[in-house]
Amino acid sequence: MNDSRAGTSLRPLENIFRILIGVACLLAVSVPVSAHHGAAGFDAEKQLTMKAIVTDWLWANPHCYMKYDTTDEKGDVVHWAVEVSNPTDMTKRGWSLHSFKPGDEIMVTVRPAKNGALVGQLLKKVEPQHPVTIVLSDHGFGRHLGAIYPNYYLKQWGYYCLQESAGDPWKGVKDVFRESKLAPLRGIYEALAGTKNKIEKRKKRVPSQEHSSWADATTATVGQRGSQIDWARTKVATVWAYKVAYLFVNMVGRSSQGIVQAGEEYERIVSDVITRFKEVRHPHTGEKLFLRVGRGNEIYPEALEGIQLPDVILIPQEGCGFSFSVSDAASRASNTRDSASIT
Repeated sequence: MNDSRAGTSLRPLENIFRILIGVACLLAVSVPVSAHHGAAGFDAEKQLTMKAIVTDWLWANPHCYMKYDTTDEKGDVVHWAVEVSNPTDMTKRGWSLHSFKPGDEIMVTVRPAKNGALVGQLLKKVEPQHPVTIVLSDHGFGRHLGAIYPNYYLKQWGYYCLQESAGDPWKGVKDVFRESKLAPLRGIYEALAGTKNKIEKRKKRVPSQEHSSWADATTATVGQRGSQIDWARTKVATVWAYKVAYLFVNMVGRSSQGIVQAGEEYERIVSDVITRFKEVRHPHTGEKLFLRVGRGNEIYPEALEGIQLPDVILIPQEGCGFSFSVSDAASRASNTRDSASIT
């Protein structure tokens, strides 16, 4: 009887003891959990920025984690793990399960651990780095379809004449290659002719100078490329050409060797040249080569006083440029669709 009462009196003490043990256990567990959610383990005064490659992106509670590889100061690969907030918070910031994938190249800024371990807090949202290489030219950019040689057409129509060189002993051999139906033979000729012209250009290079007329300027420029204009027979010449082409009529009184009379003859020649160039087409595609062909005063109706406008201006289709030389290499059209020369 007495033993039974003693046992009964001990039960409340046992219950209290069990409660105290439970509380102690909860307190013991709450300490690391509290530390886990805090930032005490990270160096608040230090930030590291590095290039990395994502190896894993964990979208989970209580924190999302990113694992990545980078290199240390010795160049060795090291493995990092960094944390951000929970998925709910990160979703509000625009992040998702699919924000990163293994293999993404990224730049990260992290707050590292104080103890030097390769862990930290990710401070900023980072984006996959997808480098883009852009090639630009100071001459513009876009597809280059080839260079148009207006003087070639003027020569074919009888408006542009070159002085014949005295007795070229290799003319027959050159003609065989130049006029061959075999593209490789024509290619050999064009390559050799181009090399020859470059060498002659270096030999005959002269300093920039002013010229008294456009005819003199054209003679000097074309002459450096191995050709001489025969002004006694030339009625129209391309004086300058790059993105557009400027054509002048060799009028009497406008140059020292003018042969075209003002008035009816001049008007007839200008009209004929414009009509012909409007119909010039690409030798392989059949498309018209010129976006616009017109008189200088039509294209530049508000020219300044004292500026001598070209008699005819050629504006090519997009992708085409111009050359105002007439060399052996430009005497035939290339057989490629995107030719280096369009004649």
